[in-house]
Amino acid sequence: MKIHAAFSGNLSKMLEADLAAGRKAVTAGVRAAGDGLRADLQAQVRAAGLGERLARTWRRGVFPKNGQESLGAATLVWSRAPTIVTSFAEGSTIKGKLGLWLAIPTSAAPRQRGGRGSSRRPTPASVEEHFARPLRFIYRSGRSALLVMDMLVASVRKADGKVRGYRNIGVKRAKTGLGQTSVVMFNLVKQTRMPKRLDIDAAARKWQGELITLIVDAWNREAAK
Repeated sequence: MKIHAAFSGNLSKMLEADLAAGRKAVTAGVRAAGDGLRADLQAQVRAAGLGERLARTWRRGVFPKNGQESLGAATLVWSRAPTIVTSFAEGSTIKGKLGLWLAIPTSAAPRQRGGRGSSRRPTPASVEEHFARPLRFIYRSGRSALLVMDMLVASVRKADGKVRGYRNIGVKRAKTGLGQTSVVMFNLVKQTRMPKRLDIDAAARKWQGELITLIVDAWNREAAK
């Protein structure tokens, strides 16, 4: 008995169709992996309390850039603030310039006023301007030095008795000293260590591991059309 088998249809067109589907699937899978990685890195930035502005610096690109599908498609995820991101991803030591102190504000330091009601991180200069007099330097051997503002009184919230800030002592109280206090506005250190707060490599490994599944899912969607 002899069995004869033959292809039905145009073989070259069938192969080209499968190849085109493969190009679409690979490109779609790579794009999805890039989108997922970018979303995860944005979420890490927000969870670390680094702000929405830094989260929005993450970008995703798919190559080839001309929009054509390719079996060799690739994705690139990067930040438009690479120096800041790297410092939080690796951890870094911050030192004062020319051997000077680093001023780390306490919660008592009033924030600088910005535009449209915004506020910015306080500095020794802005605090001195706010209270219209200089800070007092206190050196402590083996511990951080301090910048203190003298002759202040606490502003207390009547509802719960919590201190909501400090203001200059009035003329009458200045004579008696009643309620007068000195408040630490800044801790001064020679250097500080910024801990690692982002794990970019872990996020990248996660989406590398998902890539095959994403490509297969895209292939199945193409086949179902």
